[in-house]
Parts: sequence; structure tokens; C-alpha cells
Amino acid sequence: MNLLKFVVFTAVFFNFIYSNNIDSLLSVLKQGGTNNKAELLLKISEYYEKKKPRSAILYATELLSVANKPAEKAYAYKVLGTAYLLLKKPDSTIFFYNKALGLLKNKQVVDKELHYKLYSNLGVAYKIKGEYVKSLQSLLKAIHIAKEVGDEKLIADAYANIGTTYLKQGNIPKSIDYLLKALSKYEEVKNTSKILKTYLNLANVYLQYKDYD
Repeated sequence: MNLLKFVVFTAVFFNFIYSNNIDSLLSVLKQGGTNNKAELLLKISEYYEKKKPRSAILYATELLSVANKPAEKAYAYKVLGTAYLLLKKPDSTIFFYNKALGLLKNKQVVDKELHYKLYSNLGVAYKIKGEYVKSLQSLLKAIHIAKEVGDEKLIADAYANIGTTYLKQGNIPKSIDYLLKALSKYEEVKNTSKILKTYLNLANVYLQYKDYD
């Protein structure tokens, strides 16, 4: 019970801190008290990116109107793409992610983690649209980037996404193969929640197709 109270207190505490932080950022924006409006708008839009995607779209769109640097535009496109993905609008996601990738491909922005996220989420967007070939192509590019930076967790996430994409495509052997690769990587990095999720995905594959061997 004491542990439960501690966990609840910690969650409430950090939520309070972050809420106060965003309130401060919004206050500064409203008062115009900053020399770098683009940086402020980026922080606000990224805060709302997964919490309130419609708010994120508003601030990221404003960011694009004042952005002078390619990096600022790339991150704004990323926020817009992610927000639209959460709103189940994959066409808009694909449009904005490709705008960001254009800046990365032209070497105007160098950020491997951003590069990975764009390709990884593009894979998800294409999967939602049922365009599985394009989804797999994007996810394979994400794996290549993750291997370049040596991030085992990112590699595992990409393997898991590929596994679920192959499942949607009806390619059961490939689906199992990549889910097992993901499971192995998650076990290496000791990511308990992802290990459990991958086992559940594997169980779903076996249950759907009655393959218990």
C-alpha cells in the first residue's frame, strides 16, 4: 500500500510540475516576452503533441509561420505528422513527414533520432491505410537508422512494427519471425512492458491461425 501511495504521489507531482511548466510557456508566449518565438512554439507544440493533438497542430502551424531555420521547420512538420496520426488522418501524416524527410535528405537537418521516428511512424501511417509494402519499406529504413546509432530499443520497436505489419498482410511466418526478433531485443534491454506486449502479439498470431506447434 505504501508503494502504491508513493507511485500515485509521484505521478500527481510530476503532472503538477509539467502543468505548471506549460502554463509558464503559454504565459510567456502571450506576453511576447521572448526573443526566440520559434523555440517557444516548438516546446509548446511538442508538449501537446500526444496529449492534445489539435492544440499541437495550432502551435506547430504557427511555428511554421515564424520558423527561419530548417531544423525548426522539420520539427514542426514532425509534430504535425504525429498529431494527425493520433487523429487517425494518415494522409496528412504522410504529407508532413515527407516534408520533414525532404529537409533531412538535403542535409539541411542532421538528427538521426528524428530520422528514425519519421520512418517508423510513416510505417504506421501506411499500415493504417493498408499500404503494407510502403509500410515495410519505411520500417526497414527505420531499422537501418537504428542500427547506425546502435540503439537496441529502437531496433526492437521497428522489428515489432514489421511483425504486426506482416500479420496485417497475412504473412504469418514473417510476422512470427520479426516478433521473435523484437522479443529477443526487448529481453536484451530488459524492457518488461514491451516483452509482455510482444508475447501478447505472438499469442494473437497463434490464436488467430490455430497454430500451436
